[in-house]
Amino acid sequence: MTKRKSTTEFEDIDVEKSKIKKKSKKEKRQNNEGEKVTTEEIESRKEDEITQSTEDAEHDHEQQDRFPNSIPVKKTKKNRNRKKEDGAVKKVTNQEERNPDQRIKVALKYLKTWYKHRDQWKFQKVRQLCLLQHMYDQTKISDRKFKRLLEYLSGLVGCAREQTIKEAGQILVDNDIGSDNEEDDENSEENEKLKTVKIKIERATKILQQLS
Repeated sequence: MTKRKSTTEFEDIDVEKSKIKKKSKKEKRQNNEGEKVTTEEIESRKEDEITQSTEDAEHDHEQQDRFPNSIPVKKTKKNRNRKKEDGAVKKVTNQEERNPDQRIKVALKYLKTWYKHRDQWKFQKVRQLCLLQHMYDQTKISDRKFKRLLEYLSGLVGCAREQTIKEAGQILVDNDIGSDNEEDDENSEENEKLKTVKIKIERATKILQQLS
């Protein structure tokens, strides 16, 4: 015969079932909370990204308001080309600084091309700067080539023109030589300096007349 379970045994079984149900409910609740946290984290990240994008856009608008004529460098092909040109100018200048004589030769060739073959000539800032730096030095630029340079200078515009006029005027102010000064054969070194100054004054005067 089968033994009947006592009331106590049934009660124990019910308690175990109750514990199992509570445990499974607890685990389910924990899983739901974990999923909820994960969802909240995702939503939070999305909100942070949107906020950052908004702040970046506001910053760009503020920059545009402060500098309405400014153009972002990364969006302009012109600025990229300008950087390349400036880099090329610096590279050429550094190379030619090691050989100044070669630099002036190339600059004079540039001037000759402008004077005789205008259709083949192309503006080069570094060559123009070299000519402007040495135009008062007769040993670097002869009188015949200086006449060509005077014609070239008439085409100067903007800051280059203003700076050339200012420099020529300053030379006349700094080297005011009176007509009473005469060369002294006994002091050839002093005479050479005086001659150099007179050439600078003469060229500065012609430059001012050309650009006036």
